[in-house]
Amino acid sequence: MVVLTILDDAAIARMVVRLLEGWGHTVVSVADPHGAGGALRRQSFDLILANRAFDDGGTSMAPLVQQYCPHVPLIAICAEGPECPTEGSFVWDRLHAPIEPVRLRELVHLAECHKKTLDENQRLREELARARATEAIAGPASSAERLRESVRCAAQCSANVLIRGEPGSGKEYLARAIHKAAASDPGPFVIAHCDELSPEDINPNSSPDSAGCSFVQRAHGGVLFLDEIADASSDCQEALLEMLDRRGRNRQEPDAFRVIASTACDVETEVQTGRFREDLFLKLNVLGITVPPLRERTEDLLPLAEELLRAYCLRHNRPQPKLPSGIAAALVSHNWPGNVRELSQVIERIVLLSDGDTIRADDIRTLGGINTPAEDSEPACRTGRREDAVVVLAAAAWSSLTLDEFNEQVICGLEKQYVCSILRSQQGRVNAAAARGRIPQRTFRRMLRRHNISPTEFRMARGRS
Repeated sequence: MVVLTILDDAAIARMVVRLLEGWGHTVVSVADPHGAGGALRRQSFDLILANRAFDDGGTSMAPLVQQYCPHVPLIAICAEGPECPTEGSFVWDRLHAPIEPVRLRELVHLAECHKKTLDENQRLREELARARATEAIAGPASSAERLRESVRCAAQCSANVLIRGEPGSGKEYLARAIHKAAASDPGPFVIAHCDELSPEDINPNSSPDSAGCSFVQRAHGGVLFLDEIADASSDCQEALLEMLDRRGRNRQEPDAFRVIASTACDVETEVQTGRFREDLFLKLNVLGITVPPLRERTEDLLPLAEELLRAYCLRHNRPQPKLPSGIAAALVSHNWPGNVRELSQVIERIVLLSDGDTIRADDIRTLGGINTPAEDSEPACRTGRREDAVVVLAAAAWSSLTLDEFNEQVICGLEKQYVCSILRSQQGRVNAAAARGRIPQRTFRRMLRRHNISPTEFRMARGRS
């Protein structure tokens, strides 16, 4: 392990360093929190040893630990008798002076076990994230291979990326795939929904201790994903442009992160009409990736359905059934107006309704129109056809559901239909739709996120009419 010691007693520091190096660990030794701050900025550590002989009883270490290494164990060394500091829950364990080598080695061993557990948890989380990311790019066809190549290319650099595609086509999954495929430690993946961003959310100088910690601070060392960038207000567009200019001049703190943006609309048209800044568009569109709609990726559909089937069977602890040829043909012939998101929902419901390892044709027919090709490519929530979630289950199938499943698959579908209806009546204007339904704006925006509804598609519908 790499250990940081923060000990103001030179004799104790020399003894601790000698013991730790004798046990095979790498040690960086400093004498005060100021030196610790510089060390923490330069590299990462697996364990911190510190005494309480600081001007505030040792609690000045809390902000440093929480900012740079919140998951790293910190062992506080204090004299026999008085309690060691525990403020802020940043102390992992305590060691009384004079230091006993046996006790120190025991704590170091426990810290090693702690690190192994964290590393394994991180590995499993990354594997899960990669598995979810493949939803958008699974398949043998050339379109899927082009997406995979785009991910590999984007992961090898730190340039801004703009991902385009219809609602539900897998833009966020593709962004996560780029994030996880990075050669170095990918860091956090922070999602900012641009329709509710404020300039303060982008300000890197917000206090980290305040409740409104900015997206810039949260994305430090990772990726800031700007979801539906065309929905950002003019003030937010200006703030984003300033943030990108600042990153271009200086890649150091606090703006050390990557920007990936997504949009479901024609940004060039938004630029021409003056609704979106051309300079911001050029800053974001360094690498452009277009995710084709699922109806144009029929060769990818069945491999993608099989991957989703496997994932949902694992999630719900069900045996994995095989897709009969007739059902596979029905899936291929469907138009998938909701793209990957709709396919994902259909496959999960098939898993929930299937009898053991068998998928029956009735399981498909109750999902609302899957056995019949769609007449057009309008989004389901805009057309009100049987593909919509409100009719996703026939009444005859309700008896097979638990109350929770009924609430999730039927009641939530009714709510989604209602939200789409009032959003359509206001031509995609979020605030106007919330006022029309007498719904608080925050509540209405949460409903949009919960049902994965993009106001952009309703503005696009207005432009086509």
